[in-house]
Amino acid sequence: TTTELGRLASQYYLTHQTMGIYLRDLRPTMREADLFRILASSHDFSLIPVRQEERQELAQLADRCPIPVRESLDEPVAKMNLLLQAYISRLRLPGM
Repeated sequence: TTTELGRLASQYYLTHQTMGIYLRDLRPTMREADLFRILASSHDFSLIPVRQEERQELAQLADRCPIPVRESLDEPVAKMNLLLQAYISRLRLPGM
């Protein structure tokens, strides 16, 4: 039989690893910083690389994003966290 989590995962094309992360880590009372960290650590983003030429732009973006990122800017989690924050905050990305 199908489950509610399975229906959500298939509707939004999320992997079972990502749904496992959400199920394990999401809580009703979380700080925004923790929520962004969990979303950025989704398995679906794990293969997105941080390229050498992006590091300076990510550092500039980190200065402009409202929520500080704990991870090193060399990690995909940090890159995705910054990009999610930039999108939601409607920040213009460097070079655009």
